[in-house]
Amino acid sequence: MRSLTNALIFGLLLLVGVFVLARRGTTPAPTSCTGEVPGPDCVSAPAVDRGPAGAPSTAAPEPTVRAEDVCPGAGYLCAGLAQRGISRVMRWPDAVEEIEVRIPRPDFLDAAASREVQSAAVRGILAWQNSPFPIRVTRSDRPGSEDFVVSWSRRLNGTELGRTATRWELRDGVPEMQVQEFVLTTHAPWGDERRLSPRQIQLTAAHEMGHALGLPHSDERRDLMYPTNTATRLTTRDYLVMQALYGLENGAEILDEAR
Repeated sequence: MRSLTNALIFGLLLLVGVFVLARRGTTPAPTSCTGEVPGPDCVSAPAVDRGPAGAPSTAAPEPTVRAEDVCPGAGYLCAGLAQRGISRVMRWPDAVEEIEVRIPRPDFLDAAASREVQSAAVRGILAWQNSPFPIRVTRSDRPGSEDFVVSWSRRLNGTELGRTATRWELRDGVPEMQVQEFVLTTHAPWGDERRLSPRQIQLTAAHEMGHALGLPHSDERRDLMYPTNTATRLTTRDYLVMQALYGLENGAEILDEAR
């Protein structure tokens, strides 16, 4: 991503989400968090910091669309955005030609295990290949030209399995999106030394990548972007919502005139 040094930033929204694994047998509540693995629940909501408000008088008016024109054909897009406490389309700009993601190996695992979880994360992220952009994955431990890097943790807080933080901002009137944090865990959160399976890590990475591209949560348990770990793969609906998101103007506010 381009440096923001000396850039004029006149609007900013930071979204932070976590995904948690609840014990089996619980009933999931439709709350807002990020991540995905097979198994039970997500119960944590992201903090939303709207940052500095307002825009220079020379700024172009912000685009708006009517919810009644957009939402019926957009799957869970509108419901998911509202659940996150926002009504604005936040995504990568159309000018993006490719998104580069660097996925190093976790340095706290042995060589075989670290390669296994790294490959699982690669498969998860590449599930979104060409939806909507080409994705290039590098496996280097050294910083390069990546747009963002995946980091690893044995565990996060409590029962978290993944965490993504994205920042969307207007720079010189042009909407931009940045991934500030993309963390995956390697071990079950219950305090033992059991590692997550490659399939669990793959699905977590795919869910987190959906958020990194701008997707909110689904309201259907079978979708990968559902806030609890009930899905086993990306669904047609997940892809259709991504298409709907990138069919709207970046930065557009969805106005619900019925409210």
